[in-house]
Amino acid sequence: MKALYTAVPVSLTLACVQSQPALCQDQISKVEYQDGHACMDKKMKGSLVLSDTTLQFLDEKGHSLIAIPMAGITNLSSSIDRKEASVGSKIAFGFLAKSRKEELITVAYTTEQTAEGIIFKTEKNMSAGTVAKIQFHMKKAGVPPVPDTTAVTVVPHPPPSAVTGSPTSP
Repeated sequence: MKALYTAVPVSLTLACVQSQPALCQDQISKVEYQDGHACMDKKMKGSLVLSDTTLQFLDEKGHSLIAIPMAGITNLSSSIDRKEASVGSKIAFGFLAKSRKEELITVAYTTEQTAEGIIFKTEKNMSAGTVAKIQFHMKKAGVPPVPDTTAVTVVPHPPPSAVTGSPTSP
């Protein structure tokens, strides 16, 4: 009889979840705006809200400060900026002095009015996942994938016969 009591609430919960329309939003908290937007001069903490149509930066009070249309994103990348420990901390703490890493996301976009490249700082180990979520929402919106600036391009060498002056050319 005990199993029946636990099965009923679980089934009701699943029924409620399935009957509601799917929310197409992701929220990434503890994000800090760094630079790149024309109207914002200083760094600001907040969160990113991703939907199939826009990427929004909200301040800590929930006010929308930046709204980027997904269709306007032209470049998207994540990077890790490593700052070495200062000489003073190395002298004071020796081998215990640690370097600091900042994980950054750069979103370049264009609209009819402007073109900007905005930089956001995320928590540790969150930048790559955030970029993947943005790309996921872009794909759901039907936006073609943007170039990946973190990828390595390999240029193939031409065959020896195509190179002028090679021993195999006539």
